[in-house]
Amino acid sequence: MRSIGKRLDELSRFLTRRPFDEFARLRMDLLKPALIDYDPATSIKDFFQGRFFDRRNDFVHYGKIDFQEADGRQCLSLASALLDLFHAMDMRRAEALEDAHRNAREKAATTTP
Repeated sequence: MRSIGKRLDELSRFLTRRPFDEFARLRMDLLKPALIDYDPATSIKDFFQGRFFDRRNDFVHYGKIDFQEADGRQCLSLASALLDLFHAMDMRRAEALEDAHRNAREKAATTTP
């Protein structure tokens, strides 16, 4: 599970029971402003990998510092959108846990004499 794509999928499956791209497509409202130049035929996680995580690695690990201000703005926009998506995933998980708890309580109330 070393690649970002696999990590994003695992996190998404844990929180939403859906792969990352599937959940992201359901919540495009959160991502739309950040997906400049995004090709809808490609994977959203691959877009984040290339436009955000790979740029970060170039800077942190390889010392590449010749980025432009527009690159920084796009990375900030992508980071913000990704955090918004993670929050939506977390909220989905909380809703599922609450539903399961409510159902268990209702079941217990109907089976208790």
